[in-house]
Amino acid sequence: MRISRIDVYHIDIPYAKVFRIATAEYPSQPFVIVRIATDDGLEGWGEACPAHEFTGETGGTVFSIMLEKMGRRLIGKDPSDVEALVVKGLNDIAGAPSAKAALDVALHDLLGKALGVPLYRLLGGLVRRSFPVTGGATLASLDETLDKVKRDIERGIEVLKIKVGEDPEKDAEKIRRVREVVGDKPIIRVDANQGWVKPRRAIKAIRLMERYGIELVEQPILAWDLDGLAEIRRSVDTPIMVDESVHTPIDVVRVAEKRAADIVNIKLMKTGGIRIALRVAAVAEAMGLDAYMGSMGETMIGRAANLHLALSLDVIKYGDIVAITREWGLVEDVATGLREELIDGVLQVVAPSEPGLGVRIKSEVLNKYLVAHRVIK
Repeated sequence: MRISRIDVYHIDIPYAKVFRIATAEYPSQPFVIVRIATDDGLEGWGEACPAHEFTGETGGTVFSIMLEKMGRRLIGKDPSDVEALVVKGLNDIAGAPSAKAALDVALHDLLGKALGVPLYRLLGGLVRRSFPVTGGATLASLDETLDKVKRDIERGIEVLKIKVGEDPEKDAEKIRRVREVVGDKPIIRVDANQGWVKPRRAIKAIRLMERYGIELVEQPILAWDLDGLAEIRRSVDTPIMVDESVHTPIDVVRVAEKRAADIVNIKLMKTGGIRIALRVAAVAEAMGLDAYMGSMGETMIGRAANLHLALSLDVIKYGDIVAITREWGLVEDVATGLREELIDGVLQVVAPSEPGLGVRIKSEVLNKYLVAHRVIK
């Protein structure tokens, strides 16, 4: 079995509502979708979901580096040699983590299909059979936020992630109102995306919000300020999670040495795919930190990869496993296959049973939002 062809699709899909966080906003999301085909007729799918403020990439830069540097290195190679092809084979290319993730995920998908097993079987099997869906809201008006979380609760979603990172009093009032609307039971997490900038401002905001029962606070201040994060962690009762601060295993070590966080957010688009994500998770566990399976707004291709990792690693205690139909998400998805169930009244995404990622590509959607398509042989 050898890789004979790689299709690279640059697409751009609008959001139903502008996706807004403290550091950026997206009316649409660029993706680079890759299809790796072998000489015996198998294929694997992966995606890059670049975000310039996280990975330093755009759809155009990912598409270019895939064509100019990455793709041709895989032609003629055995796709089961994932470590050699992605980690060792692309090691001389600095950055470009979501581009690497696209190839990494596609190779894992292909290998699962070749062996006839779901991807989680290749990652150690199941430690859980489902993962709760995360709802919540991006930075939006108070009324929009409250309407959104009401609908989430009605669907059986009991984990809410609310974007904050503006004025501490305004943020705290938003969380107060959300708690008032949803009641005591749902979990509320808040994500500032570095928006409070300085420790004093973050401490004020978190202390104001703690009275409303928040589970964790994600990336309250600038990613590089580990001393500031440590100060915040010492000053509040709520666990602190880092996202933008951690891309690689050595980043986890630095965070742990500074005692800057309790939880590490793992995103395949930051790590460069599953191979390095496994290392990040292992280092987090060794350093006494919990892990969180993060999301970058991927299509179902990337979300399936996130789910398989979350289902197979015990150190992942939390996650953004978003609903299959996202009210404020992409207007259309390029794949189907994941399945939700109400389990004990809670909406959850369940383990796929199909080989590989367990998703099927919708070619009509891929073509509808196509920016460019190239073939590497």
